[in-house]
Amino acid sequence: NCGNDASCITVDGFPACACEAGFRGEIVSGSETVAPAPATCYQCELGTFSELGSNENCETCEAGKYGEDPPSALCNGCEAGRYSSQNGATSVAAHACEDCKPGKYSPKEQSSSCTACVAGRYSAETASTTCKVCKAGQSSQAIASSCTDCEKGTFAGKEAASYCTNCTAGRFANTTASTKCHPCKKGQYSGASSPWCADCEKGTFADAMESATCTKCSVGKYSNADAAKDESSCKNCNPGKYSGTEGASMCTECKLGKFSTKIRASECQGCRAGRYADAEGSTFCETCSAGSASPSNSSVCKACGTNQHAGPGEGPECSTCAI
Repeated sequence: NCGNDASCITVDGFPACACEAGFRGEIVSGSETVAPAPATCYQCELGTFSELGSNENCETCEAGKYGEDPPSALCNGCEAGRYSSQNGATSVAAHACEDCKPGKYSPKEQSSSCTACVAGRYSAETASTTCKVCKAGQSSQAIASSCTDCEKGTFAGKEAASYCTNCTAGRFANTTASTKCHPCKKGQYSGASSPWCADCEKGTFADAMESATCTKCSVGKYSNADAAKDESSCKNCNPGKYSGTEGASMCTECKLGKFSTKIRASECQGCRAGRYADAEGSTFCETCSAGSASPSNSSVCKACGTNQHAGPGEGPECSTCAI
């Protein structure tokens, strides 16, 4: 009789008493003529184990495993999707094995930790055994529990994107979760990361698709059209008018005392002395009549005073009469 919690085994051809699985104690050997004495056995502590005939020490359950209550010959492994990070875990503990949190997973049994989902993948539930792939038009960072739709002006053309790409200048994405950017039409433009294309303003045009900027009408020209598609929308300024800067939406009339005789003028000329222009938008200067004079850039002629004279268009001032 080997006693409680012990069994008879053979050691080196002789009978011996050994502790059962889940117990510890020294093996008591007999001989050919003498039966072994009963073994003294002690139950293994929680979180440990021992096999039949083990030595007097019980072994601790490794991380990723847990011990039964009462202790037995082995430790159980945590299921896939769960883990145990400490040695000596037991089934009576509140969390012998814990569920992997969202954003992490455990694909195998007996895991001591959970693995983080890489960028472009996610796990939305606890105890996940794998990470799912973000769809095109979405992205995620590492350890994500969900995927995020790309914002307007950005896109993700493939699955498993770790970030959304900005639309380049001349293209746009006007919805969330876009899988591509669309080109701006002629007469429109956009900067980078744009959710829409803007019409070219008056005085400008875009004669190609995917324009990042609009081209300005040159000096001497103007355009009063929105979303102009080609340079033909830029019209020449007529005589009496000018545009001195690029991108003009209208031509400006020559001011009093100035004129312009040609089309596409970038500036107006001043009337020379003895001549004048008394209306805005003049195409020529009038000659001062006899008995009057004017300096350059004049809009009126000034009559000569007493004892003064001036011929038609003679100059800026009247001359004194000889005595």
